[in-house]
Amino acid sequence: QIFGRCRLNFDCLVKEINRDNQKWQEITQKLEHRFGEIVSMISSLQDFHLFQLIPQKGRFVMGFGGIYEVSGENLDNLTSVGRGKSNRS
Repeated sequence: QIFGRCRLNFDCLVKEINRDNQKWQEITQKLEHRFGEIVSMISSLQDFHLFQLIPQKGRFVMGFGGIYEVSGENLDNLTSVGRGKSNRS
């Protein structure tokens, strides 16, 4: 049942990584090492952009009736939705 599958979603802040940033070079090198030379070709295109996703909060669904809000500085606080219970992982 597709609606009962476990899933985790995050709301994120998004920051673009500029081409003149050292982080751009580090990330594209790692991508090229993992996926091959196609990355150097794709990353040279002007419409190719890198984005950093910074998770802020989330929702973890563990099947029917198992829904938790994910929060905290390290995203390690789970609060059961509708029951007010809190669990640390």
